[in-house]
Amino acid sequence: MRIPIVNKSIQQRLHSIGVQGENRVEEIIFVLPRMYRAIDLSEGLAYIYISNTKKEVLAIKLDTELEMIEGKETGSILLKWLVGSECTQTKGMLNVQLVINGLNDELWKSEISTFTVAQAIDYPTPLPIMYSNQRVTPILEEPDNEPPITISNRKFFIPKELQNIAVQNDENSEAVKIILPRYFDGHDLSKYTIALKTVSQGGRSDVVFATREKEIEHNEIHLKWTLKPPETSYAGTLQLQLFVTGQGFKWETDVGEVTILKSLDAEPVIPMTPSFVEEFLKNLQEYVNRAEEG
Repeated sequence: MRIPIVNKSIQQRLHSIGVQGENRVEEIIFVLPRMYRAIDLSEGLAYIYISNTKKEVLAIKLDTELEMIEGKETGSILLKWLVGSECTQTKGMLNVQLVINGLNDELWKSEISTFTVAQAIDYPTPLPIMYSNQRVTPILEEPDNEPPITISNRKFFIPKELQNIAVQNDENSEAVKIILPRYFDGHDLSKYTIALKTVSQGGRSDVVFATREKEIEHNEIHLKWTLKPPETSYAGTLQLQLFVTGQGFKWETDVGEVTILKSLDAEPVIPMTPSFVEEFLKNLQEYVNRAEEG
């Protein structure tokens, strides 16, 4: 379904986006002018902010592309929203607003509009067994299809699927994508060192993203975070804060939270590999000992 945006107004009211519990079967395409005054909206990161009847707020990143007809640009951009189960969990009305940021210091917002989710019949879990002669091929979800953690206006938006992000002492079993705007107030964040602070009851551990763990996608930075001890060493809340630093520059996000589930292991697994400083001092001492022996 295509829905035009006119003067920041979403041209619909109370349209149904699906039935309670549905997942990724309805796609809504918002069509809006590419230019707003002197701002090129196609250069930004588009999100849809959703508020349900429980006042819970969800932010979902939208795919953005230029509208083309017969190979020519129309002057409009398309924002594509594939409605997932995170939006259809509760029947009733949803208030939505489109937001485009990552435009240096500009921020564009649409007016708020209302969609509805139709009620579904409650049924027992698991579903009754159905017999069929048809062969069913299982579908295995690719890692890249897992929803990412996104950063918008310095805030963490963590999808429901990643709230319980790992089990205590997990190592290299979960790779999470983090997406953040490439530009902030004229600064290209991709040119600086990017790291993630993680704080658990065991203390703080910083994850520095190597070059191979960073990808530049136009105006986005995609980070690959592979969880392992000490980030997963302690069950409970794991606080996250992304920071970007360089000579004369530092930028930080707000604090986000995920959960490390409890393991029946008696003790948390703490890496035994010495830190860079410890390894350096160890090697230095070996060189000193050899010199004294010589």
